[in-house]
Amino acid sequence: MAAPRLVAVLSRNGVPMPPPPTTADRPTGAAAWLSCAVPRPAARLRLVCLPYAGAGAGAYRPWSALLGDEVEVWTAQLPGRERRLAEPPLTTMDGLAPPLVEAIAERVPAPYALFGHSMGGLIGYEVARRLVARGGPAPHRPVVSAARPPHRAASVGPAAGPRRRQP
Repeated sequence: MAAPRLVAVLSRNGVPMPPPPTTADRPTGAAAWLSCAVPRPAARLRLVCLPYAGAGAGAYRPWSALLGDEVEVWTAQLPGRERRLAEPPLTTMDGLAPPLVEAIAERVPAPYALFGHSMGGLIGYEVARRLVARGGPAPHRPVVSAARPPHRAASVGPAAGPRRRQP
């Protein structure tokens, strides 16, 4: 949504502005978790894109134009981001993965793949693991960038201040 000052300037100049969204306009259930901006029913593959830390579904929307007609791009929208900003963000994988798994199983036709960058890669791993465990159509493949595999995750220790040079 545009900032109030920008809306006022645009309105004064005759640019029609849509009414602000209401809670009735917001998607619910599986539709709140996943969206497809450019449906391609004849696509050979659906690509479910999972956001990196701090990003939302908008980070992947341009991909539809880049990947062409063979791929239908689905974007995950996590609570606490973009159109779901009013919802509290989820802080555990056990809170995040189950509704995302359900949304994928309900909305995304096979064959599909998962793509996640950084934190999205870790989410993708966990979601893929749970999709396989439930026995439904599993992802064709998970694709991960900028994330270590779970068995090679770096340990996180206490924060340290600047190091002192030894004389």
